[in-house]
Amino acid sequence: MNAAPLRPWCRPVRIAVCCVVLLTMAAVAGAEMTFAVIGDFGASDDTAGSPTAKVANLVKGWEPEFVLTLGDNNYGRLGGPASQWSGYVGAHYGDYMLGDGRFPEQTSKTQRFFPSLGNHDSGGPAADSQAGGSAANYLDYFHRSPGKPEGRLPTGSGRHEDTGTYYDFVRGDVHFFAVDSDHAITSKESRATQERWLREGLAASTSPVNIVYFHHPAYTSGNRGGAEAMRWDYQDWGADLVLSGHDHHYERIMLNGFPYVTAGTGGRAGGTPKQRVAGSEVMLGDIYGGVRIHVDGSIMTLEFFSLAGGDGKDGGELMDTLRIDTSHTAITASFQQGVAEYAGTVDTFVQQANPSADNAEATPLNVDSDDPPASGKAVQTLIRFDDLFGEGDLQIPTGAVVESASLELEVFNDGQPIEAHRMIATWTGTATWDSLKDGVAADDTEAVAEADTVTGDVGMGVLRVDVTASVAAWLATDDPAAANRGWVLMPTAANGVDFSSCEGPNAPRLVIRYTLPRDADATSATQPRAQEVGEATPPLPSGSD
Repeated sequence: MNAAPLRPWCRPVRIAVCCVVLLTMAAVAGAEMTFAVIGDFGASDDTAGSPTAKVANLVKGWEPEFVLTLGDNNYGRLGGPASQWSGYVGAHYGDYMLGDGRFPEQTSKTQRFFPSLGNHDSGGPAADSQAGGSAANYLDYFHRSPGKPEGRLPTGSGRHEDTGTYYDFVRGDVHFFAVDSDHAITSKESRATQERWLREGLAASTSPVNIVYFHHPAYTSGNRGGAEAMRWDYQDWGADLVLSGHDHHYERIMLNGFPYVTAGTGGRAGGTPKQRVAGSEVMLGDIYGGVRIHVDGSIMTLEFFSLAGGDGKDGGELMDTLRIDTSHTAITASFQQGVAEYAGTVDTFVQQANPSADNAEATPLNVDSDDPPASGKAVQTLIRFDDLFGEGDLQIPTGAVVESASLELEVFNDGQPIEAHRMIATWTGTATWDSLKDGVAADDTEAVAEADTVTGDVGMGVLRVDVTASVAAWLATDDPAAANRGWVLMPTAANGVDFSSCEGPNAPRLVIRYTLPRDADATSATQPRAQEVGEATPPLPSGSD
């Protein structure tokens, strides 16, 4: 499948590649702002002596412009009426909520409370105890409004339904993305839909700062462990910070220089991690508190305050500070046929059983070692993205340093593992098994013998193939454009895999994350993505609760 010779552009992650409707809130872009983050707080309707009430005192003392929640807003009776939300949520934060007269405690004239759904809020299959609300009542309390179809929460490019409630909005210099991890964990369809929504939303964002928040942490030292279903490519897609709750402790984890913060400390007891996971830099158990974030342009300062035994009115105690400069964020370039004017993808497959077949215009691609069945004949796929490198504004310049590269394939017929090998020999979209002299051999002559990646078993949906080694190898040459000859995808077993070609509805996508040397581009320098300010809290002693 040869690409048409149109403008071969890639797009940095924050240039629009899809139509996203943004609800711009009151804060003005370029102005400083401070907001609060709380998680797992809806544990009591006591407005005086409960940890929930004390954390609310702490938060309100900051006078934040608005509040984000990390889920588990309501630990009341499972499936209880919407009115119980008034006690567990509204009694503490109602003055931040836009109301419609049904709940008198919701007194704000504008919406200043932006929740995310937790397992205790939904009453669904991820609820892990006999406490909590329901997704319908969650939406009734926070969003739905008689006579107002658009509701009270922003929607952006998301949706608010009982089967999934996720949304995005812009306030000041920050684009926020509230993900519904509860439905993403329990429904593969919801997870795939939300992954695509978030990836496209981050790609379209023009904000200096992009924050993703949801309930179940992807990585945590908590006793329940991280949610593997939430381990998405946040960093590569263009996020600057991921915030989560669920585990009732505070933790800051840095992976590949990217910050994941867990803060399920808003009022529910029980957070005593035992064993720190890789990347855990600060971990605080048996603690109540909240997160305060200040944004000034591209500079974001995150602070965690604990109650420190007080009632919150004394300001609490500062326990951790993290400063993130998003102007030093690596650049993410995305290449996909037909998106943002890119037209450089070339792909085809070659068949041992039909050695002269030209599959240049075929819609699906295939990798198999037994096609037709019981024949023992192989099928290989060839794929290349041309015009990646150059001095154009939207190409990857010579001298770039690759951090990661991922080939994304939309699989519609699952199967066994496949291998990706960097091509050495030249080829065209009209290649056949015969023209390649009995297909491609991974022999360090036609293709590199060592695979970039050998996948695990391939499931339906998006398959991400790590091709960092290939892109780094091309950039290490004097002429990366000439060195780029793409990949051959080879089978490892008889159960083959089918996926969409660049002619199909979901074309292959190449995502490359890179930095530039400081002397080439100071705003893309290879500095740490996030750095501490001051001392980190000492690690817990071995065996400590």
